Amino acid sequence: MRDLTFTSEDAYKKRLTYFKVIYFLTLAVSLVYIVKFNLQYKVPDYNSALIPIWVVLLIVPPLCLRLLKNYLISACIMGTMSSLILAYLLHLSGGIEAPGIFWLTAIPLVCGILVGVPGAIGGYLIVFTILWFFMTLPTLCLR
Repeated sequence: MRDLTFTSEDAYKKRLTYFKVIYFLTLAVSLVYIVKFNLQYKVPDYNSALIPIWVVLLIVPPLCLRLLKNYLISACIMGTMSSLILAYLLHLSGGIEAPGIFWLTAIPLVCGILVGVPGAIGGYLIVFTILWFFMTLPTLCLR
């Protein structure tokens, strides 16, 4: 897999700034929802999945960026883990009927900001896959 080629140091710094902001916001918002599930809704049953995904999101992207020096891998891991947390929270909240289903619109936008046009296309594929999963899950459960 090729890494992104940046035409200047300024472009790389701008992408890195976007990466850091999105990384912080993703961690903060997902942590708020994990805490909300535990304290407000009193449903700690899902911690066995939510907390490991969140810890991977916390550790792996900056570690890849620092050790591998590969922005593309770090951005893809961050986008994947963020989408996974979002999809899981939406699944727990009602799937396609969830009140927060509109958050899916952020996936292509964030992936596009991080990686460019290929990221936006990948983000749309992720959203399509999540929606397909939510639409077919009731059918699969009835069999």
